[in-house]
Amino acid sequence: MNLVHNSNSDISSCLVANKNTFEAFQINLDLLMEKAPKIGLFAHTFPCTYQFFYTASNELNAQKDEKKIYLEETISEEVLYWKKQVNLENKDAIYIYGIGLGYDYLALKNWLKHDEKRDLIFLEDDEEIFSVFLHTELATEILKDPQVHFYFFHDNEKKHDAILDLIDTFPINNIDVVLPTCHHIKNERKFQNLRLHILRKSFLTNAIFNDRINSQVPFQNFLQNTSKIPESFYANNLKNSFKNIPAIICGAGPSLEKSIKPLKELEDRSLIFAGGSAITALSREGVMPHLGMALDPTEEEYDRLKNNLAFEVPILYSTRVYPKVFETLNGPLGYMRAGIGGVPELWLEEELNLQGELIGNTVHEEALSVTTLCIAMAKFMGCNPIILTGCDLSYSENRRYAKGVIADELNGLPKEELIKKKDIFGKYVNTTVQWIMESTAISEFAQTSSDCQFFNATEGGLGFNCIPNKSLSDLSQEFLQKKYDLRSWLHSEIESNNYPLAMKEEITNLLYKLSQSIDNCEAYTKIIIEEFEKAKSDSYQSGRMVLAEMDLKEEDAYCYLFYDLFHYLEKLFQRTYKNKMYENDWKANKIKWEWFHEKVKEYSHIIHNFLGHNS
Repeated sequence: MNLVHNSNSDISSCLVANKNTFEAFQINLDLLMEKAPKIGLFAHTFPCTYQFFYTASNELNAQKDEKKIYLEETISEEVLYWKKQVNLENKDAIYIYGIGLGYDYLALKNWLKHDEKRDLIFLEDDEEIFSVFLHTELATEILKDPQVHFYFFHDNEKKHDAILDLIDTFPINNIDVVLPTCHHIKNERKFQNLRLHILRKSFLTNAIFNDRINSQVPFQNFLQNTSKIPESFYANNLKNSFKNIPAIICGAGPSLEKSIKPLKELEDRSLIFAGGSAITALSREGVMPHLGMALDPTEEEYDRLKNNLAFEVPILYSTRVYPKVFETLNGPLGYMRAGIGGVPELWLEEELNLQGELIGNTVHEEALSVTTLCIAMAKFMGCNPIILTGCDLSYSENRRYAKGVIADELNGLPKEELIKKKDIFGKYVNTTVQWIMESTAISEFAQTSSDCQFFNATEGGLGFNCIPNKSLSDLSQEFLQKKYDLRSWLHSEIESNNYPLAMKEEITNLLYKLSQSIDNCEAYTKIIIEEFEKAKSDSYQSGRMVLAEMDLKEEDAYCYLFYDLFHYLEKLFQRTYKNKMYENDWKANKIKWEWFHEKVKEYSHIIHNFLGHNS
């Protein structure tokens, strides 16, 4: 069945040509076993009490107890109308919750073929609907398409695991999750929950995927930032140093502007924390936080901080941060052991004998912001209560940041897809998947911190479950009456543990050892590629190749830098080549090793360049 179409008549002819036969069902079961064996194993047991019939337009439909899968007599028009509602701009994958008879594939087929990296994923939880689909000839074509995938959620207990497996297969963020043309057969509330769940997990998985595929970028930051460690105090020694002292955590949302005046009056009554953009927003208005934090590994962190005026404020950092931000700061630097710099950072901490619990180790994995870690740091220091302000987590007044962070013309609504959610006043605001994740993570952290009170003093925004909303003025009357010389107190705490965490020579020696191990990895990988060239067949593995791979995996650099690259490389290749490459395993493996070799060489260049400039 050759289904080529660009118009209503094209799709209609495909629907007319579609047939349902038992022979098609048997063929499709075999194809399903190859494409999605987890479904294929039990798809033959799915019941099917639907009856096929042809509409007045002679298009194949099905019904059960007079409930039709497609409502309109002219299904092709219904499908074309559905397509107009789907936003395909900049999308790499579309998830459709409900397969029906597969007709939505016809509407998206040209979109798929325009870029072989695109994917269409059908999600289904109705056994009968899936069985009906398998009885059609159209299903045969869809099952043969390498850009189309199927996931069946057999029951609620396995649904979560199935989604995680699904997202791990497609670690991309430019996606949408939509209902099918036959949306009336699906539960709207269930769909909305499923959609948000997939968007959240996709955002997180994509962030990790990109971080590892482009792992040389944080590695470069790591190397440059190691030079700051000998001159830093150890922030983890501040544990419980401010027991039961109130803390105010400032985000950089637009509502922060409303908090500036009361914050100026609370500098001696509570520790004020600010991360990244919030440092600039506060300092431009004359509020100097007691502690700042910088973590973002991108140049945007520098762009936001270069306008800050809090030059002498103590700043906590990790080796992940963009190194140029230190040019904007002149205050004490505090190295923070929080596990956010990846395995290289943990390796260095172990070698330097930097011990103690990780700051924020109980924060949910979806917490990706500096504000969340500021909250965890305040809790780590024993602060109570913890008050949040400027944490809009939405485009309040259609702005991302408070004034002063970035140029006004850049401070509007983004091009990324927005989600409408109710704010703390019950009004709809524009927000993003990342902010919804952050709100949830902060809420969960507060819920699990039974020994600490949390309040949200943000005047608007998304808010937080289980964190009560109270104004700063009310909280000031209730909790912030006692005065302290907090800057002197903090200075004393910093000075009392301001001994060198490590000598420069010690760190340099460790990096030279790591550099030698990277060179060894490059040499072993080169041997493996040479042996592939000799073999010309995946069935042959020389002893030299086997030994080289064993030696490679014993290298420190492999264990700390390259240990999971092949896992993420597999995901990259699946998206880039679909199943085409795997027709030749020898070629596929050779290309993977060549990619890996180039990545190792890139690391080698980076570390040798760094050591050469710092010798």
